[in-house]
Amino acid sequence: MDLKNSNKLVLGGLGAAVIGVFLSFLLVLEYFGSAGALGQGLCSVVGSGDSCHQVASSSYSAIRNLPFLGDIPIALFGLGFYGSMAFGYFRLNQAKDEAEAKSTVDLLFIFACLALAIDFVLLIISVGVIGTICSMCVMTYLVSIALLGIAYLLKKKMSTVEKVDIVTNLKKNILNYAIAFLAFFSLGQAIGKSTSNQMNLGSENGSGSFQTKITAFEAKPSLNLDLKGSAIAGNPDAPIVIVKYADFNCGHCMHTSHVLNDMIREFDGLVKVVYMNFPLDGNCNRLVQGQRPGASSCIAATAALCGDRQGKFKTIYDGLYKDTENGVMHSPSTVLNLASKSSLNMNEFKACMGSGVTTAQLNKEIDQAEKLNIQSTPSLFINNKALDPGSPDEDYLRALLKYLVNKA
Repeated sequence: MDLKNSNKLVLGGLGAAVIGVFLSFLLVLEYFGSAGALGQGLCSVVGSGDSCHQVASSSYSAIRNLPFLGDIPIALFGLGFYGSMAFGYFRLNQAKDEAEAKSTVDLLFIFACLALAIDFVLLIISVGVIGTICSMCVMTYLVSIALLGIAYLLKKKMSTVEKVDIVTNLKKNILNYAIAFLAFFSLGQAIGKSTSNQMNLGSENGSGSFQTKITAFEAKPSLNLDLKGSAIAGNPDAPIVIVKYADFNCGHCMHTSHVLNDMIREFDGLVKVVYMNFPLDGNCNRLVQGQRPGASSCIAATAALCGDRQGKFKTIYDGLYKDTENGVMHSPSTVLNLASKSSLNMNEFKACMGSGVTTAQLNKEIDQAEKLNIQSTPSLFINNKALDPGSPDEDYLRALLKYLVNKA
């Protein structure tokens, strides 16, 4: 094989590996909640804009509770893989002879095959279990396919070169690739945790800007929200009313639910939350074009309303988000199972799931969402005034609630 004639393939492999490193790094940041606008933009290429966050917030996004390490995001393994592939293609570009090039290409081909097999499993979990397509994940799968294709072409070009024993080759070179893998893995972990800590620190030190935000909030127009028929958590007579529009498959909504639970506890008796549905699912929401597989968002919204009919809304609500966190796709069987475990009257629950009254309440909440120009979830309103769309900053929300409580 003429190494110079294969230089374009080698550089192509190196470039693909670098792209894989970049995408995996963004996925690591997404897991730690700091991917920013670029990550969100790439996530919007395929599926909903929160698809990457939905995958990142699921129980399948990390290997949990490892001794001394805690939770390790799956994306870090991708970062390590693409980093080691970049290292391999760099070595290949520097190969002194065909024997060295042959051994490197063989390893790159093996690594690419293993990675693509793992990617296939992850894709099945994403689509079949979590119920969404993570755009950046798909991009990394395409990079893996490209790396396998390039390695195959290089391997084919070297078919006349004397074969190298695979076991011997691995023993001789695996340490170098392991070091490269661990270097990228560790760097991603360190930067991911660092950016997460900086975001938390920024929130803690941002109280000076809270007053500006509160002033801007107070200047917003007061809206007329119809709360009749919607589920409530907290003291029904509380002076502070938070309205949450959400989807049960939305990762940001799930995070917001934890934040609001904390606020109800912290401001005991002073805050109530009214829960309204805005399923990001065209099966039941005329304002949404795309349809989720199995109408899972619609089924979850209906189940929550039916849980409320029996005074068990919060139990069903928390259970639905727990299922989402565990990667369970909401279906008739899963919500029936949840209702049964929550000790609901099953005959009433089944009748409610198909009731026109329940559908009318869901449509009423969606109609109001249209008037409020809601286009994403979560969308929050406090005392008839809108917060900025998206999951709220917990420290700012706490400061705002303290202000409103003192004002009441």
